[in-house]
Amino acid sequence: TAYPERREVAQELTVRAFAALSTVHIREACTANRADSLALESFVDEGGTLYLVGDPIEDPRSRPGAMPLLTALAADVVEHGRRMAARSSDGRLDPPMTLVL
Repeated sequence: TAYPERREVAQELTVRAFAALSTVHIREACTANRADSLALESFVDEGGTLYLVGDPIEDPRSRPGAMPLLTALAADVVEHGRRMAARSSDGRLDPPMTLVL
C-alpha cells in the first residue's frame, strides 16, 4: 500500500501470523508434500472430522503460538464448505457441516 502507516500495520500482522512457524513442530506440521497432508476437497466431501487445538493462553510477543494458522485453516474449511454449498442444486451441504467453537 502507498500509505506508510497501513503498510507498517500490514507488515506487523503478517509477521505475527507467521511467528508460529518459528516453532519447529509447527513448521514441520505445515510442510507441504507430506503423506498425511489435508486435502480440503475430499475432507468436506467425506464428512471428515477436524480438531483444532491451540494453547489456552498465547502471548504473541513472547511465545507465538499456532492460533493464527489454526484460524486460517478453520476459515479455509468454512469457505470451502460455502463454495460447495453454492454449487449444489439446493444451495446447501447434505449432510450439513457442523462447526463447534
